Amino acid sequence: MFIQLINIIAPILICACIGISWKKMGYEYPSDFIGRLVMNVGAPCLILKSLANTAVPLKDIVDVALVASIVLVVMFLVCLAILKVFKLSAKTYLPALLFPNSGNMGLPLCLFAFGDTGLTLGVGYFLMMMFGHLTLGILILEGTESGISHALKNLLKQPMLYAMVIGLILYGYDLTLPLWVSHSVNLLSGVTIPLMLITLGVSLTSLKVEFWQRALSLSVIRVGLSLVLAFAICQMMGVSGITRDVILLQAAMPAAVFNYLFAVRYQQSPEEVAGLVVVSTVLAVMLLPLLLAQLIAT
Repeated sequence: MFIQLINIIAPILICACIGISWKKMGYEYPSDFIGRLVMNVGAPCLILKSLANTAVPLKDIVDVALVASIVLVVMFLVCLAILKVFKLSAKTYLPALLFPNSGNMGLPLCLFAFGDTGLTLGVGYFLMMMFGHLTLGILILEGTESGISHALKNLLKQPMLYAMVIGLILYGYDLTLPLWVSHSVNLLSGVTIPLMLITLGVSLTSLKVEFWQRALSLSVIRVGLSLVLAFAICQMMGVSGITRDVILLQAAMPAAVFNYLFAVRYQQSPEEVAGLVVVSTVLAVMLLPLLLAQLIAT
């Protein structure tokens, strides 16, 4: 089991450490360009490849998306209540509590832990959280008056949305892409996971932890509450096997770096959000070997 854990976690840490080392050595890293390349080219190709070539039953993908949606709704209600009790700003903290790093960190883990099946199921969770971030996340930060139109415009600009639609059509009607298109999609999708992890390392190096006690408390809520909710919902819905394991793995992810970028953009105490991102990432890394050991054992 120890060797299995090393095989899953080591590639993640190596790629992230490359990003950390790159930044520490003072080399330039065009994070904005890389981010746009991944979001607009790499990730859509990865989604299309996963859906077009998968043998995963549609029911399992729907189960992942449904559990992810329920987790998001319940997390929203519970975390909003917690923030109100402790008189903390929902605009500052709520997005970071709701939206995990299910892309940069979650997808590689799903791939290395459960192969192509895990990656396809992980994509389902990632897509739901991405859509949530671009809709509910913007509504939290902007309010409903201007947020709804802005959220819809943002969503319709995302190539990942169209990749998902095309992938589901191919999947549903048992169609295949022309060979040259398939080769191109496979080639471009290959850059996604390494660049995601290297960028994660670069981003974490750039963030500083302030108010660490508050960051630690909120990190426990982000990782722990989400994991407990996902487990409870899977039990109630009868979701089991690799589908359940992928859901639990994605639910245990830390706060996404995107939350910090949104906090900077909307001037919502970015230094506190940065602390939450860093501390929750450290907490998740400490928890992952235990969680993976349990999932592998069962």
